[in-house]
Amino acid sequence: MAPAGPSRGSGDGPWSLRGKVALVFRSCSEGGTRIASELHRRGANVVCTGSDREAIETVAKGVRRFSKPGMWVKAMVVDPTSLRSIRTFAELFKKQHPLLHVFVCCAADKPVEATEFQAMLEAGWGSRAQGMDPVLLSN
Repeated sequence: MAPAGPSRGSGDGPWSLRGKVALVFRSCSEGGTRIASELHRRGANVVCTGSDREAIETVAKGVRRFSKPGMWVKAMVVDPTSLRSIRTFAELFKKQHPLLHVFVCCAADKPVEATEFQAMLEAGWGSRAQGMDPVLLSN
């Protein structure tokens, strides 16, 4: 049963991620786009990644529709098959964002239903859904 308070997903209340930084690795997948959108809807500032600049910019633009004043969404290019690209991305990310609160790696090709992701959030990130391992890194 959900705690009382503002509706879940409003960016307020017990399920809020307001002001947190979330990195959604491989955001261009259908599941990654849904997860990035849900994190942003709940108040997180989101960094979307993908290997195709145009595709990841399109994803970030779609996620921004949930923005409220003071919130942001970034698109960053990284090739997950290149260790050099990953290292370059990691160094740039660390310079721009000293804190990372949520990391989601979307390695699965299967789409994740919104209800599954909501259940994962409400379970405190302790579950695994269709090959995805969301990890809460800090509070």
